[in-house]
Amino acid sequence: MTMFPSGGTGPPHVTVLPPRSRRWPWVVGVVVLLVWAVTATGLLFVQGDGEADGRGGAEPDERALRIADDLLFAELTVPRSMSIRDIDTREGAEHCGPVRRYTLGDSVGDRGLWIELVPTDCPDVGGMNRRIGNGFHGLYRTIDDVDDPRDVAEVSTDLGEAVIFEQLYYECTNSCTDDIEPVAIISVDRPRDSDYPTVVLHVSGDELGREQLADIVATVQEPSV
Repeated sequence: MTMFPSGGTGPPHVTVLPPRSRRWPWVVGVVVLLVWAVTATGLLFVQGDGEADGRGGAEPDERALRIADDLLFAELTVPRSMSIRDIDTREGAEHCGPVRRYTLGDSVGDRGLWIELVPTDCPDVGGMNRRIGNGFHGLYRTIDDVDDPRDVAEVSTDLGEAVIFEQLYYECTNSCTDDIEPVAIISVDRPRDSDYPTVVLHVSGDELGREQLADIVATVQEPSV
C-alpha cells in the first residue's frame, strides 16, 4: 500500500524569469503571486530555469532548484527535465506527525525522484520498513530506520553529513520483480524545523541511478539568500 496516494494538491510554482525592459508590470505580478502563495498555503517554491541570463544558445543539461517553505530551505542541481510535479503533506503512520514529499521529474506514479521529510515523533518506523515493495518504499528518518541498507557510503554536503545506500524493492502482481533503489539521507545541521532534522532523497524506477543521485546530493546546499 502506498503511503502517498496520488491526487494531493501542492502550492503554486514560481519560475524565476530573466530581466527584461519595461519590467515593472511583471514584477508587480510576481510580487502579487508570491504574496498570494504565502498567505494561501504557507509554502513558497522558487524554481530556477537555467536560462535566467536570457542570452540564448544551447540549453544546459542541468537546472538549479530551490525549495523554501516552513520545513525546508535548500537548493540542489537536477537534470533539466526535472521539476517539482507534486507536493504532498500526509500522515505518515498512526500517531505520527505529517510527512512531506516533494515529487520531481517527468515520471508518473511512484517512479522518479522525490524528497521526503519525516518527523522525529513517528513511532516504530523501523518495524514498518521490514517489507519494502508493492508501492511502499520505506519511511526513513535516519539510516537506523532502514532494515537492509546495501553499499552504504558517507558523503558531506553543505546542509550536513549524508549517507547513500541501496535497497531492494519488489513489485508483485501475477509475478514478482525486484528493483534496486538508491536512497540518500542528509542530517541537516540547521533544520528549519527541529522536528524534521533529516532530508531523504529517494529514487524509484530507472530514471536515475545511484551515481546520478550521488551527483545531485553533492550539490545540495543552503541558499545564500
